[in-house]
Amino acid sequence: MVNEVFLRYGVTRRIISDNGTQFISSVMQKICYCLDIQQRFTPVYHPSANMVERKNRDLKTQLSILVGQNHQNWPEKLPSIRFALNTARCQSTGYSAAYLTFGREPRTPYEIVHDFRTIARNENFIPEVTPLLKMVATFQEARDTEVKEQDRQKAIQDRRRQPRPTFEPGDKDKAKLLPDELPSSLLEETVHT
Repeated sequence: MVNEVFLRYGVTRRIISDNGTQFISSVMQKICYCLDIQQRFTPVYHPSANMVERKNRDLKTQLSILVGQNHQNWPEKLPSIRFALNTARCQSTGYSAAYLTFGREPRTPYEIVHDFRTIARNENFIPEVTPLLKMVATFQEARDTEVKEQDRQKAIQDRRRQPRPTFEPGDKDKAKLLPDELPSSLLEETVHT
């Protein structure tokens, strides 16, 4: 965390994470204390609050498509997939993660693919460009997969979405505060004001 995040992007004021052992460890707590970082955790049994897990699921999907049957070369595909994820426009914010992090959209290999093709057709073609052309194809494939997966996830979430109930002052409602496995006797009655 120190080398890969703080020394690259600066020390944050707050960290929101799941309850994984790497985040609740005494080492992490000491780091947060020494660097004056507020540490917050997502609720247990609340997957919609943990966007990292959703991105990991997207990453696995893209990785399985790009790797196919050749499971030896998956580390080579990670940078392209990471770049595709970071430059994809987020539906909820309307911006890419790269833009929100750096304040600008990075120039993508996809944008310069025509420049590469022009070079390849030219008489003074350099064979070293061929791996770059393959990287562009991999990047575009990862980007297309990301867009399809985002659309699929949105459709699934939209099907599950229910209209928000309306309450009038004085209405009573029971709100479930604990996971589904627990008995309904642990429901808390709420009076709306």
